[in-house]
Amino acid sequence: MPSAAAPVASTPIARTSSPPSPPRTSSPSSPEPALYLADDTLISSGPVTNGPIASDPVTGGPVVEPVEDAPEAISEAEAEDAHWPGARRQIALLTNIVCLLILAVLLGHRYLPDVLGFGSLIDTFLPWTVAPLVLALPASLLTLKKWAIGISLLTCAVWAGDFGPTLMRSAGSGPADLRILSQNVSAGDTGVPDLTGVARLAQQRGADIVVLQGLSKDVQVADQAAPPGYSYHMAMYEFVVWSRFPLGAGQPVDLAGNRPVQSGAAEASGTSGEFGGLLRFTVDVSQGRQVTVYAVHLPQPSLSHNGFGVARGDALEQLVDDVQAEQSPNLIVVGDLDVAQTDRAIGPLLGSSTGLVSAQAKAGGGFGFTWPATFPVVRLDDVLTRGLKPVSSVVLPAVGPKQAHRPIEADLKF
Repeated sequence: MPSAAAPVASTPIARTSSPPSPPRTSSPSSPEPALYLADDTLISSGPVTNGPIASDPVTGGPVVEPVEDAPEAISEAEAEDAHWPGARRQIALLTNIVCLLILAVLLGHRYLPDVLGFGSLIDTFLPWTVAPLVLALPASLLTLKKWAIGISLLTCAVWAGDFGPTLMRSAGSGPADLRILSQNVSAGDTGVPDLTGVARLAQQRGADIVVLQGLSKDVQVADQAAPPGYSYHMAMYEFVVWSRFPLGAGQPVDLAGNRPVQSGAAEASGTSGEFGGLLRFTVDVSQGRQVTVYAVHLPQPSLSHNGFGVARGDALEQLVDDVQAEQSPNLIVVGDLDVAQTDRAIGPLLGSSTGLVSAQAKAGGGFGFTWPATFPVVRLDDVLTRGLKPVSSVVLPAVGPKQAHRPIEADLKF
């Protein structure tokens, strides 16, 4: 009879859930194979390699390798470093756009068509292109981009070439034959000009002639406010003149229509800013020395449907014609011109056809900004001469808290 089979001892048998396979890219839908013992004890999970499994010499168990840092574990500092090159490129691009625009304006503003007066507006604030340059230059240095730094330095060099000599110029000094002080004393509809302060300033500065503009109201009151020592004075329309020297007859002229104005009617109905005129008078400085003075207040430039400063431009053309027709060899044009020296519109007034020169350009320091009084950004007031030599030109501190313009002073010599 066949003998019974001998019992077989059971021993743990290692098995795998699948045979080894080449490495492949895993996905969330296909989990990696796991390695188990016969009693379903988990040895390892994840990709199975063809090599032997390392065991711990002490416990005999498998060695668990440390898991490398995941991409999410990157520190914030490393992430910021990774994004910084892109930020530098963006800053460099922005600074280059700003500098190239400024460079184009500095080099080509003379060729921009003065459509609706906007070319004149750009010319007026041309010196203030330095403001974005002050920010663009350090920003370009921060980017460490050579091309950005080069463009910003080139733009700064062009600006310095245009305005550096003016900015570095100091006011002149020396003996003079005539000192003239001028101010637009308009203080708005509700403001009252500080005539007492102006009179005190004239005495302190030793001015020979004081020319005030913008007095559309109480002109006679301003005339009576002349300080001691100014024996000669006149008041016509919006102009008041105080003088140490004898004054000749005066005649106001409406530059908008280029016609004389009847002073009585003008004083009663005129308003500053709409008149756009001048007051012509003579001054007998000494025996044989007479000066013709044009006290000027041109219309205030403003943006309108007609453009920028259109009325001012028309009055300025009439002023140029009057100066060209003036026969006096000694001429002073003083007051609120409402046109900046960088404005192309002033070119005909300072051209060879008139013979006028700016006292500020010849003997003044810096830009000589006069408006607004609290923080001047443009020079609208000036003293222009023909036949007299400018010795000095300065801008004085504002008189009173409500004044729109700062006073100016010029020393002239025959």
